[in-house]
Amino acid sequence: MVKKLLKTIKQNFLYEQSNITFKMFLFGYKRLSKMIFQFEINHINFLREG
Repeated sequence: MVKKLLKTIKQNFLYEQSNITFKMFLFGYKRLSKMIFQFEINHINFLREG
């Protein structure tokens, strides 16, 4: 009974951890792509004006 409970808690904990990591990765990726996109726009505008 106790072992089963501990196993469930452990699995839930690991799931939460991977979930958090995944969310952070997704958030970071979105921010990074937004920054790169912004940089590209600025670069194109700079080339056009230059």
